Amino acid sequence: MKIKPEWMMAAAVAIPILLCVANQAARYPETMAWKRRMRAKEVLVSLSTRAEAMHRETGASPRTIEELGTSEEIADPFMADQKPLMLLPGGVYSLLVSRGPDKTFELSTNDLKTTDTRLLPQLLVSRSYDPTNGTLTGGDMWIVLGTFSEGSRR
Repeated sequence: MKIKPEWMMAAAVAIPILLCVANQAARYPETMAWKRRMRAKEVLVSLSTRAEAMHRETGASPRTIEELGTSEEIADPFMADQKPLMLLPGGVYSLLVSRGPDKTFELSTNDLKTTDTRLLPQLLVSRSYDPTNGTLTGGDMWIVLGTFSEGSRR
């Protein structure tokens, strides 16, 4: 059986295209996680700036996530259903937390209350999202809203 030259030309063109499409499809989840991670960083920094401005204006730090913006502004970029980020108030600081690619919170209010402040950095690192382990790994993204407390001014 002899293969026609037209078919060989078609295969020479089609096979690289199919391989390229398959490669892009395999990378789609990682690409989306990367985009959501960039958006989460943007949202966390924006809300942190807003919390700092709120503290400067009123002398009080936010107690709930809703105080920082509308439901669209406080939505977690990793959640398709617009679930909000989480605000973990602490005594001297607060944390603003995004769920990360695994879509679950690793940190909780109890962690901040029960953890010795000297051990807090280790706790935060152990429960943080690390994209070098793969873009779809567990862990939270978070930002410290400040080291201000009620009544203190910078």
